Amino acid sequence: MNFAAEHIVVGLILTDVGVQWNNIWSSENGFAMGYILIMQLVDIIIYSMFTWYLDAVIPGEFGTPQPFNFPFLVRMCSFAIS
Repeated sequence: MNFAAEHIVVGLILTDVGVQWNNIWSSENGFAMGYILIMQLVDIIIYSMFTWYLDAVIPGEFGTPQPFNFPFLVRMCSFAIS
């Protein structure tokens, strides 16, 4: 994916166009820069959730470790009745 993004950006720069709002969805070799940006946003969300999970399960020196299945426990739901 990174090679495709570099190829698209370099191709647009060499033609003196660059990546602009009017050509962000234009397809070069099957990839559009808009799709690459969306995929990067999805990656940010996935990696953030993964980091949050690992930080809760393996907290390090300070903190109380959560059980491995803590996101699926009833106490994690905000609508649970106390």
